[in-house]
Amino acid sequence: MHKNKLNNYLIILFFIYLFFSFLIYKDYGISIDEPSTRFHGLVSFNYIVGLLNKFLFFNFAINENLPNLQSYEHRDYGVFFEIIAITIERIFKLSNFSEIFYLRHLITNIFFIISSLFFAKVIFKFTKDLNFSLWGSIILYTTPRIFANSFYNNKDLIFLSFFIICIYYIFSFFKKKNTKNLVLVSLSLAILTSIRVIGIYLLILLLIFLLIEIFEKKKNKSSFFDFLKIIILYFLFIYFFWPLLWESPLNNFLYSFKNMINYPWGGSVFYLGEYHKGAYLPWHYLLVWIIASNPTGIIIIFLISFFFVAYRLVKRLLKIEEENYSNSLWKNESELFSYLNFAIIFSPIFLIIINSSTIYSGWRHVYFVYPSIILLVIYFLNLVNKSLFKLKYKNIMNIILVSFLVINLHSLIRYHPYQNVFFNKVFDNYANKLFEIDYWGLSNVDALKQLIKEEDIVNVCNLGLMDLTFSKKMLNEEESKKIMIQGQDFDKCSHIISNKIYVYNPKFTKKYQHPDNFKISKQIKRGNIVINELLERN
Repeated sequence: MHKNKLNNYLIILFFIYLFFSFLIYKDYGISIDEPSTRFHGLVSFNYIVGLLNKFLFFNFAINENLPNLQSYEHRDYGVFFEIIAITIERIFKLSNFSEIFYLRHLITNIFFIISSLFFAKVIFKFTKDLNFSLWGSIILYTTPRIFANSFYNNKDLIFLSFFIICIYYIFSFFKKKNTKNLVLVSLSLAILTSIRVIGIYLLILLLIFLLIEIFEKKKNKSSFFDFLKIIILYFLFIYFFWPLLWESPLNNFLYSFKNMINYPWGGSVFYLGEYHKGAYLPWHYLLVWIIASNPTGIIIIFLISFFFVAYRLVKRLLKIEEENYSNSLWKNESELFSYLNFAIIFSPIFLIIINSSTIYSGWRHVYFVYPSIILLVIYFLNLVNKSLFKLKYKNIMNIILVSFLVINLHSLIRYHPYQNVFFNKVFDNYANKLFEIDYWGLSNVDALKQLIKEEDIVNVCNLGLMDLTFSKKMLNEEESKKIMIQGQDFDKCSHIISNKIYVYNPKFTKKYQHPDNFKISKQIKRGNIVINELLERN
């Protein structure tokens, strides 16, 4: 009965989310990575079209100006989402730059909407609580940074979305080991890896937990065969969904894995008031970013839950006895799920720290751990709720969940459309002095619009890491005609736009320093946070 109710509520949620998505998806600018990720997809799409023409005797048009996939410099990027987006783009026969990328924003957000519904079903599987399931899904969807990224970040948020779907099928498989769940968990994990090769680590976690169950719980031979079937199906599916692997599966997979483990990026990152090389960031970089840029209440309860689960895990490891079931690692499905989410959060961050992996742009590379952060929050609240229910204080839990949602909604409204620069109250006043803010360059479209409100023709230069050409293309034809982009030829500029994102320390880099005859005329701000500055000639 509750399951049917949940499905009905999720249908309603889907259309509510979709309604707001259609209202605001054009409010977001274009990120610095979007044109390049689409280009990666075009290379693979062109490759697929060429094969269809060659082997199936179709006559689709191919682009002779695109590089060959097998020799393409950035062939290591997964393109599952890109192929889908480009296919939809071709179905609608879009050619206008802004229409293409606004459509991609909508598609990216729809994927996230679908994953947020899966998230509710994940919560329901281990709590059987309709209330927690719905609130958990809504809190995930309204988390400020995640919400904003769900429109334009077609790498990290698409990966996060499929990560949630994988968690759902992993838990479904552990609850019921039938052929359907085995195939679906293998398929979802393969798609995840074809989006970003690091997705293989979730497969490894699944296999580790399955092996523990096989040996500790004395499972029969069928469980071991399930182990082998998952591996076989996983690699068959990943071969099918990743065009790069079609000609040289092993070599290209290893090439992609090696590149993504430690991406060769030589820039610097502004962190805690100083510039650090991306390859030599302080070990606490990710931890501080996660704590600073998420709602304080979520972080506090997560930390309590994380250390509670860690303490129990260590305690169980020390007391395992071969013939004593009571001293097994997990006693029920809920505990198993808590350990899985603990591992999902701990293992990638730990490996990044010990390997000094190159990371930048905040914690976006590990956004996929955020659903597990919320799941551990829900897990702990559910444990507390069971105790409070006996004491007849159940409404306290509803108050906590409602307060989380109110804080999220307030932040969504306050920061719109720049929820990507959200910092909690502890760090809000110091954000500009401690962290990079608009590293995507999303505010540049808004900055250009503000300039042409007062002048007919504007000659614009830029400071920092941005490409105003793409931002200009997001404007309509009439607006675009009013803007002349002059790069960094400051003698020709009447205005300069600066989102204060630099690859190297601006104190020692001349191209990041504006001439003395320019002064700040406007700022794009949200609360205490300066996102972009507009300078004009004195």
